[in-house]
This record gives sequence, C-alpha cells and structure tokens, in this order.
Amino acid sequence: MGKKTKTELEEELAAAKQRIAELEFRLCNEEADEMFDIAFKRNPLPMWIYDVETLGFLEINNAACLRYGYSRDEFLNMTLLEIRPAEDKDRLVQNVRENKDIYQRSAAWRHKEKGGKIFPVEIISYSVEYRGKDARLVAALDISERKHAEDELRTSEQNYRTLVENSESAIAVINKDGKILYTNPKGMQVWNDSQIVGKTIFDVYPPEYAERYFKAINKVITTQTGLLDDVKTPIKDHLMWFRVSMQPLQNPDGTVDRLLLNAIDITQSKQAQDELRASEERLSSFFENAGSIVWIKDLEGRFIAVNKYAEAVLGWPRERILGRTVYDLFPPEEATSYAENDRKVLSSGQVVECEEEALLGGVLRIYSVTKFPLRDSNGDIYALGAISMDMTEQKQIESALRESEEKFRSLAEELEQRVIDRTNEIKSIQRRLEVATKAAELGIWDWNVNTNQLLFDEQMHVIYGTSAKTFNGTIEGFMKIVHPEDAGSLMSLAQSVLNGETHYHTQYRIIHSDRSIRHIKAYGTVLYDRQDLPEHIIGVVMDMTQDKVVEETLRLANLELERAMRVKDEFLANMSHELRTPLNSILGISESLEEQVAGQVNEKQKKYLRIISESGRHLLELINDILDLSKIGAGRLELTISQFSAEAACQSSLRIIKELAKKKSLNVSFRLDEKVEYIQGDERRLKQILVNLLSNAVKFTPEGKKLGLEVSGDLERKQVTFT
Repeated sequence: MGKKTKTELEEELAAAKQRIAELEFRLCNEEADEMFDIAFKRNPLPMWIYDVETLGFLEINNAACLRYGYSRDEFLNMTLLEIRPAEDKDRLVQNVRENKDIYQRSAAWRHKEKGGKIFPVEIISYSVEYRGKDARLVAALDISERKHAEDELRTSEQNYRTLVENSESAIAVINKDGKILYTNPKGMQVWNDSQIVGKTIFDVYPPEYAERYFKAINKVITTQTGLLDDVKTPIKDHLMWFRVSMQPLQNPDGTVDRLLLNAIDITQSKQAQDELRASEERLSSFFENAGSIVWIKDLEGRFIAVNKYAEAVLGWPRERILGRTVYDLFPPEEATSYAENDRKVLSSGQVVECEEEALLGGVLRIYSVTKFPLRDSNGDIYALGAISMDMTEQKQIESALRESEEKFRSLAEELEQRVIDRTNEIKSIQRRLEVATKAAELGIWDWNVNTNQLLFDEQMHVIYGTSAKTFNGTIEGFMKIVHPEDAGSLMSLAQSVLNGETHYHTQYRIIHSDRSIRHIKAYGTVLYDRQDLPEHIIGVVMDMTQDKVVEETLRLANLELERAMRVKDEFLANMSHELRTPLNSILGISESLEEQVAGQVNEKQKKYLRIISESGRHLLELINDILDLSKIGAGRLELTISQFSAEAACQSSLRIIKELAKKKSLNVSFRLDEKVEYIQGDERRLKQILVNLLSNAVKFTPEGKKLGLEVSGDLERKQVTFT
C-alpha cells in the first residue's frame, strides 16, 4: 500500500468516530447485535473491548488480529500491557485508573506487534458496559506513516531553519504592508537591529528609499512575479550595495500577501568594481595625456591603440593609424627598423630600449623608445606597448654643446692663460652637463583628495629622493619636500584645480634629504566621482634640473665669448693706432712732395707719388676696414652717405691695381654706362669693395688674359650694378 496523507488519515479517523458512535448506540440496544458485528468485527481499523479492572481483552476484531499478529484466542487471554513496550506499561496503568472520561482521544501511545516491532498509534476510546463489566471500547489507528511524514517535515523544517539562520544572506518575510514578519540573524546584523521583527520598512529606511522598496514589494505581491536587482541601501550612516531577490509566498488558499526577501551584501564587490573602473580611468587618462607618443600593437604588428599626442605628432587622425602596420604608414627603411625592434621584444619577452628616427613634416626627429610586452592573466604575451620620447632638441643641444666646445678650444689658443683655465672649467661643466642631460624618466603620482592618500610610483621616489618606507603618503609629507619659496604657489595651484581647473602644468623646486635642490616640471589632471566632485588628482613629473644646468652653462659661455670679443676689439684698436701713426707720416710726406714743397719733381716722379699716396690711403682704408669688421661684429658700423662721381671712384680703384696687372701682362678694361654719372652712397666703402674685387680678379686671372670693370644703371629701379 502507498503512504496515506494526513488528510486521508484524518478522514479515516473521522469515519471511525462515526462508526464508533453508531456502535455505542447499537450496543445499548440488544436488537443491534447484527449491526455490531458489522461495525466492530468487520471494521478495517483494529478494535477491541477491554476490562477496565483487569485490563484483559473482552472482545477483539479481525483487523486487530491481522495488525498485531495474534489470534483471537491469544488476544482474549492477554491484557493491554502485553501489546505495550515495557517502558510504557506504568503510564498505561496510571492513565486507565485516572481517566474517567466517557470519550478519550490520544496520539501519544506506542503498541507492539507479536514479533516485537513497535509502532505509533492514535487511540480513540469510549467508556461502555460490556457483559456486566466496566469496559472501554478502543479503536487503534496506526499513524506510522503520518509520524514518518511529520518527522521528515520536522527534519526538513529544521534543516531549512538551520540553513536560514546560518545563511550569509539577509533573509526576511515581509507582508504587503511592508511589515517585517521574520528575519534571520544575518538580517538583524545587516540592519543592526535585533528588534527589527514587527517593524515596517518605513521604520528602517529614509522616506525616499522606503517608498521605493514599498512599491517593489507590492508589485511582487500583486503580480506574483519574482524580482532580482542590485540595490544601493542606506544602513545606519553609510550606503551598502545588496543583490536583492523578492519571491511571492502563497498561502494555503492560493492567495499571496507576503514575500520572501533574500539580500546578499555585494558592497565589497561594487567597491572593487569602482576601484577597477577608477584605475582604468587613471591609466586611460595617463595614456591619453602623456607628453610622449604611446601606442599598443597586436601580435601581427597592427596598431590597436594610440594616444592624442601620437595623433598630434604624426599629423594623422586615429582612424588612419588603427588597424595598420608601420609598413602602411612609414617609408620602408624606417618601417623595417621599427619592426625589427618589435621582434626583439616579442622574441625575448623583455623590455627593449632603443632610439628610432622618423621624418615628420620634413624634419628628422629622434626618439628614445621603450618597448615592452603586454601579458594576460596566464602570463602569455598578447600585445606590444611602447612609449616614445622626442629627443631631437636634446640631441641638438648636445650637438650645439660639442660645437661650442670646439669654438672654446680654438679661442683658448689665442687668449691668455686665465682664458685657458676658464675654458677647462667650462669643459668640466660640459662633461657634467652631458651626464645630467640624459633622457629623463617620468614619475607618476595619484592623490586621493578625500582620504588625503598620496601614492608615488618607483620613479617618483627616485626623482624626489624618497622611498616607500620614509614617505608617509600624505600631501603634508609631500609639502615638506617642496622648496619653501614654491610651497605657497603650489598649494594655490592645487586649490584652483580642486575649484574647477581640469588640467594644469607648472614648475617648482624640491629639496632632497642631502639638501640638494631639484627642479621639477609637473603635469596633472583631475578625476571626478559620480557626483561630479573631485576625487583624484593624478599627474606626471619630470626632473628638469639637467635643463637648468644646461641653461646656466650656456649663459656662462656667452659671457666668456663676450669677454673674448672685447679683448679682440682692444687688440685691433691698439694695432690700428700703431699702424696709423707711421702711415700718416708717409701720406703727409708724399703730399708735400706732390705739392713740390721740397723742390721740383718731374712727371714720372709725380706719377709715382700719386701711386704712393693712393696706396697709402688704401692701406689706411684697410686699417679702417679692420676696425669696421670689429664694429660689424659689435653691431656699431655706420655708413657715411654722400653724392659722388661713379667714374672717379672706379678710376681711383683701377689705379691701385694697375701696377699689379702690368706685372702679369693683364689687359684691364673699363666701361661706364652713360646714364650713370653720380650715385648716392658711402664712397669709401664702395671703393673698398671695388679694390677687393679687382685685386682678387688680378690674383686669379692667368697671365696675358683680360679683366675689366663694367658699370650699368637701371633708372626705373634706381639701381647701379658693378661687374
């Protein structure tokens, strides 16, 4: 037979009661013997009549014999005690003596079969008189199946209660009015209220949250549809995230007026997601705003990411770069060099530092490049990244310094010993400068303005002369490193950034523990939280101390060069004075002879005297030219503008080189454009130029050949050309 349900058993019991009531009625009537036989002997429930005084069986039906395993005769020679476990006999005797009720029902008894098996029964008994004896009519209902079902239900309920009571989720039963009917210990812990049962959600949450949750509760109950959602919930003085499940609970009649709430605390998971998002935003911000070219390629060499600086430098929009290789974007020689360095990184799995050149905008740029592999969580390389810093200006500075060194070295040979000593000092500074101006690395920092936590990467500690152990990670600790004269302006800049400035760049000084001062260039940007309030300021710094040293060295070098030029000017002035004195005497004597002050001279002598006079004047002009060169170098040369005869100036210049031309048998010609008579200019400077040009012509023209001077004019352009 299958197991009977509790309802079926109760129905059978009710039917038995009815039959017993009928039987009692018929027992009082001798004419009901036949009905008694049917209701008692043929009843499917075990039944008997026993003597209250002796507890012996007076009558037994067939169902009892079958259930207990005794024959009718065996039963009639037994007492109630023999079908009870030994430990229940005393309680049975006491119950029979004390029970005077006409009707009694009890489900607290155990009976024993003939084979010794014990099973639970529910007893229904009536007080009757049978054959003149005080007796009781008994019906025994075997409730083994019901007991087993009740035990299983009790075990299931206990297991469920244990699971609920020890769950890490907050579990609660809430009715349609928002009243909390039950919650497990975790719920009391989450809500921080051990007396929360009986309260409503309006007692627990602020109005705006309570109203929202109340609508959700009624929706679940009304639609009888479950709900699952991530909810931000105020608990006491802070907000927490929960993954909330609401499921409707049905009453036995099928109606729904309650729900089961299961809330799992996911605050830490949400915080981790927020921190990951913030970290990604910081990395993205650094990637986009870095003052260097930053890119990422896949294993096939295609660009999959480039920053804004790369777009600006290369002059190409991001869409043109992404998905292409270096062979698509650069000349073959450059692309092959780039790809070879990429292969070194991928084959070795190590960081590679190198220099690469690129012709951009017609200018050859030199870059210091750091290439590195990108690995996934399994440690496998999935991409290649690089940071490229433009070193062109630095290389130019180094080249300029080398050229400057050569100039200083040649100048040192002509200057006094103290200049040599000074030059050696400059060389020493230059050597130190070359070391100091090597490629500077960037330091990265992150300031949480809410917690005042300041994070440095390893390069920041190198630049600032600190370490993770000595630096306390606060803005106050950072300000102790900043030079006192720069601290105020730096804090003002930070405040302006917090007040709305999204980016900034500045320079300031820091003081190392050894009291040395470093010059810093800094770039930064602000990251905002979901309320659009400043949450982090992140940035990069660069040690600019080397550049400052270069500037100071060049300043000192320029001062030294100016001093050398002054020495040269003084030398030329002294030299011209020493040469002018005898030359003026020669010119004075030649003029006296020409004027025949000392006596008559013939034509040939006059000719020679004119040559001496013109040559002397030319020599005097050369001396003046030397002084003019000095003035040109100093920017002080002035022209003496006047109107003079073009022919006279040309003839004077030709006479000076005439004797030199004769010695080489050169035929000297002169042709003057008739439109050119007088010209406006500096006559002495023009003659100086013509004599220099004619002298060079004589010098480099082979013997017996021709040379000449031609003068042509352009009236429209008001221009005279000397050829």
